[in-house]
Amino acid sequence: MAGVTTLVAQSGGAFIENIGQYPPEVKFYTNFNGGKVFIEATGMTYVFQDPANFKPIHDHHQGRSVNETEENYAVKLKFLETGQGQEVALGNALPTRYNYFYSQNPKHWVSGARSFAEVAINDLYPGVDFKLSYEGGQLKYDLLL
Repeated sequence: MAGVTTLVAQSGGAFIENIGQYPPEVKFYTNFNGGKVFIEATGMTYVFQDPANFKPIHDHHQGRSVNETEENYAVKLKFLETGQGQEVALGNALPTRYNYFYSQNPKHWVSGARSFAEVAINDLYPGVDFKLSYEGGQLKYDLLL
């Protein structure tokens, strides 16, 4: 079980493509200690989760009883007055692929989601690109002119 814990602890630092595991407006997402960031063409949503909820959820998947409710908090960052045709660019592909098995029904399975070290929204505004990456384990963004 130590290997699983290590993998979860190190999952931050990668941007994982959305190929059906989330609503279509989500292009990529990344994990951070305490939540996720969903990257969309016109903004981002930060979801903050209480790490104390992770063990009960894990216990539930091991067949143990757990209270199904948990509190999360979301903050939506929307870029104002952007066009709708922004292209999301990929940078530095990582070797890790992600698979999602949401039920016993294979129709709900998503496999082979690629991961990247950085993503960018090109032409967020005319002549301005928005790049996301990690530096020293911290999520970083740059506005490139």
